[in-house]
Amino acid sequence: MREPLLHEHDDELLEIPALAMNQTQAAEALGVSVRTLRTWTRQGRVPHVQIGRMVRYPTDRLMAWIEEITKGGSQ
Repeated sequence: MREPLLHEHDDELLEIPALAMNQTQAAEALGVSVRTLRTWTRQGRVPHVQIGRMVRYPTDRLMAWIEEITKGGSQ
């Protein structure tokens, strides 16, 4: 995933977190191929948002989705 964006504001650098990832970034973060991610997207299995013709994967929703589908382990 890319580094947070830095924005200069009143001579101070502010860190702007990445709110969403493109397909390549999301596939890399999930450890799957872009083709698999596209299939999951079409099937509605993975959280995503369509903005015009662009598909984006909200970072916080992907993390929550991973937690929801995680099996095993102790809490």
